[in-house]
Amino acid sequence: MKRTTTIIAGLAALSLSAAEIDIDDVVWRYTAEDGMATIQGATIPESASHAAKDDSLTLGSTLELLHGGSRGELEIPAKIATNIVKAIAPCAFAGEMRLESAVLPDGIEKIGERAFAGCRNLKSVRIPSSVVEIGSEAFISCRSLAALSLPPDITNIANRAFSDCRMLKEVTLPRHLQNIGAGAFADCAQLRTLTFPQGVASIAHAAFADCDSLETAIFLGPQPETAKDAFARIGENCLFRASSAAGWDVPIPGVWQGRKIADLAIESYRRTTLIYLPSIVGALGTLAVLVLALILRERRSAQDADDF
Repeated sequence: MKRTTTIIAGLAALSLSAAEIDIDDVVWRYTAEDGMATIQGATIPESASHAAKDDSLTLGSTLELLHGGSRGELEIPAKIATNIVKAIAPCAFAGEMRLESAVLPDGIEKIGERAFAGCRNLKSVRIPSSVVEIGSEAFISCRSLAALSLPPDITNIANRAFSDCRMLKEVTLPRHLQNIGAGAFADCAQLRTLTFPQGVASIAHAAFADCDSLETAIFLGPQPETAKDAFARIGENCLFRASSAAGWDVPIPGVWQGRKIADLAIESYRRTTLIYLPSIVGALGTLAVLVLALILRERRSAQDADDF
């Protein structure tokens, strides 16, 4: 008798049409409405193996497909039955310890709450540019995730979306980002550098708390409304860099009190790296920075010649 393992995430609103389809002995459960599908779960024979598919999942919403050995790869389909996959349901992959990498299809728009929560061996995830919403705690405690590039059209990072991703070293924040939720990146202990896009308007409670390896935070726009503990316990050596031309107050009040705030233009020369930020300082400001750098370089060259 063939034994099966059933994994079903909570179904979406009852108004949606629930359905299932059998593909290669895997019964996929999903909801569909107007030709758009949300993957919910699957019923998979314990003996199922995807070795014939180059050790990668071409249809997936659960890591039970990894039974029998695999590299822990997951590739979500762009279509299921005749429906275009537009969303991943809440908790769809939560706690899947054998998941090591995930590829989401182009066209998907939403990743549900806790969709990948607790996937502690997840090392990489490809999130396509079509994604505009990532739910709260979607990737919480993905403790092997090392790098993350978020799609440009995401405007809000939900509460605790990437909290406790302890190996996360690199994050590319969305170009159109406006709000960063409470605890969004809390306990990301390996995070070293952050660049905040120009439109960031608010940073909530404990958003970057306990990021104790954080060395540099660069703000490309005006000073955002920031909770007093947004950067709690990050260490005294973290350098905040911002352009005075972008509306930052001097001295910096509230959460920034006691922190070193460096002007982007001056600090860039001191660190021998010229930062080109026309969207911040404008064409005139950029030209002024370039001229200043050239003058200072000439003075240094002359001084070096005199010393010689």
